[in-house]
Amino acid sequence: MDLHSLLAIAGITLIALLLRYILLRPLKQVPKEQHATIKSNIEQTVKSNKVVVYSKTYCPYCNATKSLFKKMDLPIKVIELDVIENGDLYQSVLRDMTNQSTVPSIWVNSQFIGGNSDLQELYHSQKLKI
Repeated sequence: MDLHSLLAIAGITLIALLLRYILLRPLKQVPKEQHATIKSNIEQTVKSNKVVVYSKTYCPYCNATKSLFKKMDLPIKVIELDVIENGDLYQSVLRDMTNQSTVPSIWVNSQFIGGNSDLQELYHSQKLKI
């Protein structure tokens, strides 16, 4: 193997390790009183909107979700967890509520439906009821 190939492999390995660190680091523990407030905010938001997506601006799965709803011409409420204050705490509470630690966290008619792959499956099987 030549030096160029070794450097390419090393670069890919470094990127993979960084992504693993970013994606798999533990979510923050939320203080009890703050947990209750955030949970109440989430419940109120999903109750007040037909479709809610908890998202991150850089997430390709979140972008696919938002694109699908745009294609369907549906108004959605998007909460960008990497933009709002305490977004990491919101993500921890969402994990506690749904057993899903990743985004997007998609809610339709006040019900958690899952992430992007769940949404895509419901859409393509024509089982998405909004």
